Amino acid sequence: MKKFLLKHSVTLLSLTFLSNCTFQHHEVAIAPIYSESNQKEIRVALVLSGAGAKAIVHAGVISALEKHNIPIDLIVGSSAGSLVGLFYADSKDIDHVKSVLSEMSRKNVLDVPPSYAMVRSVVFNTGTKLEKFDNFLKARVKSKNFEDLKLPLVVVGTDVNEGKSVMYNSGAVIPAVLASVSIPGIFEPVRLGDRLLTDGAVSSPVPVLEAKRYNPKVIIAVNATVPQFTEIKSHKDLMYRSYAISYNNLAALEASLADVQITPDMANFNWLKDFNKEDKEKIFNQGFIATEKVIDQIKNKLS
Repeated sequence: MKKFLLKHSVTLLSLTFLSNCTFQHHEVAIAPIYSESNQKEIRVALVLSGAGAKAIVHAGVISALEKHNIPIDLIVGSSAGSLVGLFYADSKDIDHVKSVLSEMSRKNVLDVPPSYAMVRSVVFNTGTKLEKFDNFLKARVKSKNFEDLKLPLVVVGTDVNEGKSVMYNSGAVIPAVLASVSIPGIFEPVRLGDRLLTDGAVSSPVPVLEAKRYNPKVIIAVNATVPQFTEIKSHKDLMYRSYAISYNNLAALEASLADVQITPDMANFNWLKDFNKEDKEKIFNQGFIATEKVIDQIKNKLS
């Protein structure tokens, strides 16, 4: 009986403590907006999906498009796709983008491994602060606002209170990207105006519908969301797999709405792994190879 009372007393005290942990979010002084007036005539819209740590795959895609002189008039990015879209729209230099992503590691954006961050988020009601990620971007991105970018960019986030995707294309660009990459359970959400935002891939992993609002002649969608389907060995594995199936099916459905789909082979790459440069080169090449396979299809669509 004493052991029973002790066990439940500790549980009660723990719950009491945890209930007092305040739910926090990343606050932005001046929020970006979406402006219909920023829409211009678009021939080719490139849609970049969520990808987690595999983000460099998108650089491989862009590199192949550049090789074949395929124009990019607009990038619409969700989650990791918005990050790569930002680096490219800011510089229009794919070698620079590849270099930044090759050097980027977990330590640049996280203070603990993702598994620890998830436990901390659930147990202590505290997501990883975004200041580290914010500083990383500010040190590498010259443009402060969307209007400063060398290429039009639309960033997609998820409004958790309304349960829908939202778009940003005007004003401060880095806060929009931080919202789009704020993976729930790892990072704290972002407050932009009256909206509480989390990872764009929650609602729109491959934001083709958002790109369609610009009426482009051709939409090229990159779907790098395909998860690893390894053997189920635990209930944790089962929970993750269940989420991954829903996420993957939504991504495939969205990608199918594009004029051209690019689906790099990501089966051997875990989206949460802290990849070394050698692995990142392999991921980059998968993006390049997958794009090469559909170049003729893209050219036919543009002719």
